[in-house]
Amino acid sequence: MLELAGLPLPIGSEFSPDESQIAAAYFEKMPKPIVIKPTDARSSQGVTVGISTLDEFEDAWQHAIAEGRAESGILIEQFVPGVELRAFVVGNEVAGVVARVQPFVVGDGNSNIDTLVSNLESERRVNVRAKMFSVDVAWDFVNRQGIFRDTVPESGAIVFLSPFNFPTMGSSVVDVSDIVSKGIIELARRAGNAIPHLEVSGVDLLVGDLTDEKTAYVIEVNTAAALDMHRYPTHGSSRMVDEDIVAYFHGVYQQGGA
Repeated sequence: MLELAGLPLPIGSEFSPDESQIAAAYFEKMPKPIVIKPTDARSSQGVTVGISTLDEFEDAWQHAIAEGRAESGILIEQFVPGVELRAFVVGNEVAGVVARVQPFVVGDGNSNIDTLVSNLESERRVNVRAKMFSVDVAWDFVNRQGIFRDTVPESGAIVFLSPFNFPTMGSSVVDVSDIVSKGIIELARRAGNAIPHLEVSGVDLLVGDLTDEKTAYVIEVNTAAALDMHRYPTHGSSRMVDEDIVAYFHGVYQQGGA
């Protein structure tokens, strides 16, 4: 449906779990790197990114099968770099847009990484949503940057703590509703409205430049999108999208139905 609506999408195709050989042949023809994920899972379960070799492909294929459901297919998709956005679409309007950013700390020139992480955990306790999830530091990932527990980053230096931006791993949620271009807002609106009779949705996009819709790709449309990341972002303004939903349906029923 997104393709029929003329929206920019990553190149990809879906396969059944018993089509690994066909999928491997497809993978070899694709531009690298790629992403493999089950078609029926949640919270990014079973997703592997940055796959470039057949060995990596085989591991990712098995991981997607293991984490998917019995009826899941396997999606092979072009890897698109950029910032991941979630746009909350209500009716014909975008009620809010947040960026999901992998956990990070900012150096002050005095504190080591362990201290900065501890300070980050303390800061997150004031946010009703963030305090539910501890920051999951991927030390292998951090160490590959040449940074260790006792490293003291320079003032203003940003150190990413994980390659993943999953909320359950302590990612930051930043409201960017007033920053993204009108073109990106329009892409999100069109994506939500591309699904017939879907009146409330969460549209996921990957965007290379928040001011340029030409760098944006629509990843998926969520039919039961979370409200709390817009109501309780870790940074930026709160968006009461639940009130937007009520106002939308109030208007629909006042007019005698959609």
